[in-house]
Amino acid sequence: VGNVTAPEGGPVSVDELPETRVRSTGQPLRDMLYGFTRADGAKRILSLSAVPTPAQTSEGATIVLSFHDITESYLARARLHENEQRYRSLFDLNPAGIATTDLEGRMQTANPAFLQLLGLGAGELIGRPYADFVVPEDLTKAHDVFAAASRGGFGATEIHILGADGSQILVHVTGVP
Repeated sequence: VGNVTAPEGGPVSVDELPETRVRSTGQPLRDMLYGFTRADGAKRILSLSAVPTPAQTSEGATIVLSFHDITESYLARARLHENEQRYRSLFDLNPAGIATTDLEGRMQTANPAFLQLLGLGAGELIGRPYADFVVPEDLTKAHDVFAAASRGGFGATEIHILGADGSQILVHVTGVP
C-alpha cells in the first residue's frame, strides 16, 4: 500500500484500493487512476480496472485486475491544462483589448478589456462579423490585416472601431494566425 497513491501523489487508504472496493461492493471498477512508485523510484500513473469473477477462494471472490500505464498521456493532459490556464489568465487579465475571429471573420472570443472598450457584452459580440465593428472608411485596412493573418502572416494598422454608443474609437489592430 505504501507505493500506491492518488495520481497527484496524495495518500490512498486501504478502503480506497480497488481490491477492497470490489470486494465490498461486488461491482466492477473501471478506469480508476492511481499513482504507483516502482522499486527503482520511478513514479507512474496507472489506469486500473478490477472485476470480480464467479470463482471463489477462502478469501471470497477472485478479482481480475488490469493495469495500463498512462503516465505520458496523463502528464501531457496536465501540461495542456496548465498551459490553457496560463493562456486564459493572460487573455482575461490583459489590460489591452483582445479578440479572436474564425476564418470567416466572425468574432469568437473577446477579453473583458475589449468588451469594455466597445461597451458590449460577450453575447452582443460573439458570432458577429468583425466588420460590423469597423467604421466604413477603415474596412479596407481591417480586411487587409485579416487577410494577412488568414494566410498565416502578420498584419497591423490603426483603425476606428464603433462603440456600442456609436462613438468611434481609434485602435491599433494586429492580426496574427
